[in-house]
Amino acid sequence: STLGCTTNREYQLISEDVFKNWKIDTQPHVLDLQVGATDDLRFGIALNRDTRYFICHGIYDLRTPWFSTERITALMRLSPEDRQRLAVRYYDGGHMFYSWKNSRSAFYNDMKKFYQH
Repeated sequence: STLGCTTNREYQLISEDVFKNWKIDTQPHVLDLQVGATDDLRFGIALNRDTRYFICHGIYDLRTPWFSTERITALMRLSPEDRQRLAVRYYDGGHMFYSWKNSRSAFYNDMKKFYQH
């Protein structure tokens, strides 16, 4: 309502029904333990040398935990040059870390530097 957007659709913060019924369109494999876009991201980083990437998390986020990004980016085995184009930052807070004033300010400053580069 603050933004002036109206809809008949219900917003659910966390939906276990959606989670349980999520369909994965890829062929299952015994080694596919985590579904994500890691291979696509690694491929994109390798193909476009002019693009930079920014991944951020709230350190108390239980839905998308920050340590998964640490693990996944380490497994990507990026060259040192490619790794320099991938920024990873963590902020105090949960999934919506930007609702914390200090985190929002830090995120704003990081984004400002990222886009000015």
